[in-house]
Amino acid sequence: MNAHVWTRRIQKKVVTTWVMRSIYRDKARTWLARSWWRATRGVRRKLVFAAVGVVAALIVAWQGNPAIAIVPLIAGLVPLLVAAVASLRRTVCVHRIARRVRVPDVPALRQTLRAIGIDDATADRLLTASASNEVRIAAFDQDNRVVSWIGQIPFFGEVLAPTSAFATRSRNVLELVVHKGALCIKKKYLQRSTFEAEVLALDALENAPGVPRLVAIDVRGKVSYQSFMLGQNVGTLIAARGAPVSTQYQVSVSFDSSDRWAEETRAKSRDVAVKALTAAIDGDAIDKLADLVTRIHRSGVTIGDVKYGNVLVIDGEPHLCDFEGATVHQRNDWRCVQARAADREKFDYFFGGELLSERKFQNRVAELVREQPNLYYAPTYYGHGYENRAPGSIELGSGKWLFIQPHLPHIGGKSVLDLGCNNALLPLEMLRAGARRVTAYELNSIVARYARLNHRWFEFVDNASYDGFELVEGYMHDACERDWSGFDIATAFCSLYYEEPAEMARIVRTLSKTIPCFIVQGNENPDEHSGAMLERASRQYLSDLLRANGYADQTIVEFSYYDRPLIIGRRAPA
Repeated sequence: MNAHVWTRRIQKKVVTTWVMRSIYRDKARTWLARSWWRATRGVRRKLVFAAVGVVAALIVAWQGNPAIAIVPLIAGLVPLLVAAVASLRRTVCVHRIARRVRVPDVPALRQTLRAIGIDDATADRLLTASASNEVRIAAFDQDNRVVSWIGQIPFFGEVLAPTSAFATRSRNVLELVVHKGALCIKKKYLQRSTFEAEVLALDALENAPGVPRLVAIDVRGKVSYQSFMLGQNVGTLIAARGAPVSTQYQVSVSFDSSDRWAEETRAKSRDVAVKALTAAIDGDAIDKLADLVTRIHRSGVTIGDVKYGNVLVIDGEPHLCDFEGATVHQRNDWRCVQARAADREKFDYFFGGELLSERKFQNRVAELVREQPNLYYAPTYYGHGYENRAPGSIELGSGKWLFIQPHLPHIGGKSVLDLGCNNALLPLEMLRAGARRVTAYELNSIVARYARLNHRWFEFVDNASYDGFELVEGYMHDACERDWSGFDIATAFCSLYYEEPAEMARIVRTLSKTIPCFIVQGNENPDEHSGAMLERASRQYLSDLLRANGYADQTIVEFSYYDRPLIIGRRAPA
């Protein structure tokens, strides 16, 4: 092997390493974050960490190095200090929220009282009493039953219970009260952490539909007042259809099993509850609840406690009413991704939903691989440590995108047609980069299913919506049958030359009538193509093809160490 070939190979490896640095950096950052979280999770581990640091500091000081002893001491105390700072920040935020919270726009009190069946005489008495004091109306117990302090409340119907049957709630005191002229749910928390978690979550979701609004906060008493939502509790609905509170509790317990999704080991209580759920509410409401969970996640909030008793149905629309286990994330980091995956998996288990979680994504990809073993043709790095196969080349997959992106025209806000998208990595990366919409063509039906799955997974990993993605199963030349007015760029990355020459010319000629720019990538590697295919994939052939069919103004991007040249063709000015 001559020196030129060795030089070319070394140059390519150096460039590949440099181009892939963002992937290596993100993988390292994710690994460190995961390792740190696992090592310091929970108070006990933090205390162990601190104790080890103190012991190490004492040993170093005893050996005559008191100045150096400060290093292990500080290192050991870091987890506790980080937790203390985070706790202080949450407390300060809650105090700030308490100072600025205002009574939200809720239905008039008399109107709400009538809606729950309270007669006008009782309503008048409550309105008069509430002018100067908070008025207690009812209390909720551990089993979602209601004890009324004002007599019959028709809205609660069969769940009304005598005081003697009241089962005290384990985590908080929950009452229905009139406060500041509004009918509210008053929650008195036993733990400050759950109080702060719910206040912060509801504040972050202030403008989100489907969740209660904060009416007032008593920070010292650990009390929140939330707008009353006039809905039916799903836990109560399914209890009346064969899934009592004890069964619902067993579903919660069974969720902790690591093999909960295996058909042969899945808890019977879960099947009983899901059957009761489908009898109580229609499938459309489940889909709407899934959308609500997704919208909450898009607001940077993870719920932490998705279960039947936390869902209300109002005129067929699901609402969530408990955020004691919620977390407000400042950015879409690894912990946010993990918490969203946990919410989705719990939702699917409790409600029989179809939200895509890490487990479900891996299972579905495994099914596709069994149908087509070479499915991982394009190594894809999704972010936050997720990948289908470690990218290591600038010719395929994520490495290819990172290499060619700087040489592409600006695609922000553009409409793009992509021919031969494979697993849709490149179209989805274009959407990540700001493209307004991308329509992609893929012939292989199995790969097309993988592309659709990738679309959903990219949305999950990024906690974003890529609604501008359209996938068409069909030949590239089928694109000639559509009107592409309004599209700005067409792309064919290592794909156009799989068509016959006549079809290649027809595709380019047709697209040049409406699309101003066409980007084509070839492949001049003789180890991958030969004969007529190698000729059609060459820079010269593709350049001549574009020039002869409407794209005379060209920019050609090629490198001595890279076998896949880019030809960027533009229509000549009119």
